[in-house]
Amino acid sequence: LSTIRTLAGENALAVSDSASTTRFVIQDNGSVGVGTTSPVTLLSINGPFLAQGTSTINGAGLIADGMFSTSSLNFYTSSNATPRVRITDAGFLGIGTTSPKGLLAVEHIVSNDPALGAFLVADEGTSTPSLIVLNQNGFVGVATRTPGTALGVNGAGSFVGSISTDNVLNVRGT
Repeated sequence: LSTIRTLAGENALAVSDSASTTRFVIQDNGSVGVGTTSPVTLLSINGPFLAQGTSTINGAGLIADGMFSTSSLNFYTSSNATPRVRITDAGFLGIGTTSPKGLLAVEHIVSNDPALGAFLVADEGTSTPSLIVLNQNGFVGVATRTPGTALGVNGAGSFVGSISTDNVLNVRGT
């Protein structure tokens, strides 16, 4: 049997169980606390919870489609109705794709900007900001944001083992 009461010394409505343990409160400012008597946001939950069905957070947020079933977890931005990130029930993570085919799938929107990488590992605070880039042409760049060939390397390189080619191998420098 639950009891509805006001919290002593506060302008809040509380629901308690038969042992007088407060289960949730509604404060006079509209904040709701579940598992806490001091909600710090509009909804504060202290403890695990289950969200079934589809839940939407307005603005940039999270929509959990059929969570804990045979579906996926999707992350959206406020300006797009297509998920930006999806985790499938198989545990595959898709960034820029809703159908990842492996543990990590990264896809990008086609762009005419050669500096826009499909995949980028960077450290913008250094003199060589682009560590690795895969551009829209399928070219890989190491220490360059704009590789002009299948493999573009800016700086010295070394190889351990043999190098083979089905065509001409040009070596420049000293």
